Amino acid sequence: MDKLFFDILQVAVGRRRCLDAAPSVSEWNHIYRMAVKHSLAGICASAVDLLPESQRPPRPVAVKLAVMAAKIEQTNILVSRRASDVSGLFASGGLRSCVLKGQGMAVLYPRPMRRQSGDIDLWVEGGSENVCGFVHRYFPDAKARYHHIDFHVFDDVAVEVHFRPSWMFSPFSNRMLMRWFDANHSWDNVPCAGGYNVPDIHFNSVYIPIHIFRHLFDEGIGLRQVMDYYYVVSSLPGGRMKEDNIRFLRRVGLYRFVCGMMYVLHEVFGLTDSEMPLPQDAVAGRFLLDDIVTAGNFGRFDPRVPAHKSASPLAVFMRKQRRALRMSAYFPGEVLWGLYFHVYQRFWRLKRGYL
Repeated sequence: MDKLFFDILQVAVGRRRCLDAAPSVSEWNHIYRMAVKHSLAGICASAVDLLPESQRPPRPVAVKLAVMAAKIEQTNILVSRRASDVSGLFASGGLRSCVLKGQGMAVLYPRPMRRQSGDIDLWVEGGSENVCGFVHRYFPDAKARYHHIDFHVFDDVAVEVHFRPSWMFSPFSNRMLMRWFDANHSWDNVPCAGGYNVPDIHFNSVYIPIHIFRHLFDEGIGLRQVMDYYYVVSSLPGGRMKEDNIRFLRRVGLYRFVCGMMYVLHEVFGLTDSEMPLPQDAVAGRFLLDDIVTAGNFGRFDPRVPAHKSASPLAVFMRKQRRALRMSAYFPGEVLWGLYFHVYQRFWRLKRGYL
């Protein structure tokens, strides 16, 4: 029944006007479970609004989706306001910023308030020492990781302040990635939305698949993030990715992954070959799609490596290693460098007193 769920998503993004046939009650219940699993209840509620009356769900499912959509809209109002607030706070300290993912992705959606939000990921200029120093003015005991520090400035919305948008396990690829971030983002020229800044579409055409790639290695990722990437690809001018960006993806070993994601976008959202900035890799794509559908949002539903809230740091580490090993046939470089990066990050945090 996964195809039926994909068809619903294609209705939501405007690629279908209706389904092939009216789903049964059990099929609608499955659609609802998938919507929850992948944090797409608001999107599915929008699809229901677009379906002909004869294909809409039974009242219990329709009501549950409508209630969830209303809650998502209210949460988005709060998160957008907080994104503006925290951006203003750093601006008052002379530090420019932009919102990564989340609310920065929602601006690409036809109904931004229906995209289910999470925490706020704010990328702030100045490097780790300056950014952590600013956060420590408010919370001296805040602990940083390699790329971000938690900023518990609000009681109602979590904030991660990034001094690096992302990373690669390989030190060579990671060095190239940091240089790419510096060269492809201008703090003086970012689109504004809702009182905060967001990266431009060419930056996100590389950054969003890297974000998906990182979570696939660490814990898993669901179709909400795949939908983000669909809207990024659909928003590229002329459907084209910059040649420099394509060369960069090759250099850091992400070209096959992004080609695999083209297959996922085709299967889930109906993206055609002519609309793709890169060719499909069906072999890698089938592997990725199976993992994405099985694991759900951030891997919370993965029966192969179940997550436990009370798990020890060692258990969490081993769970991530088991996930990474499944990727070795497709992305061996990152798998081989993974242990090195985890050891390096631990010493990096230890040196700075973050453990």
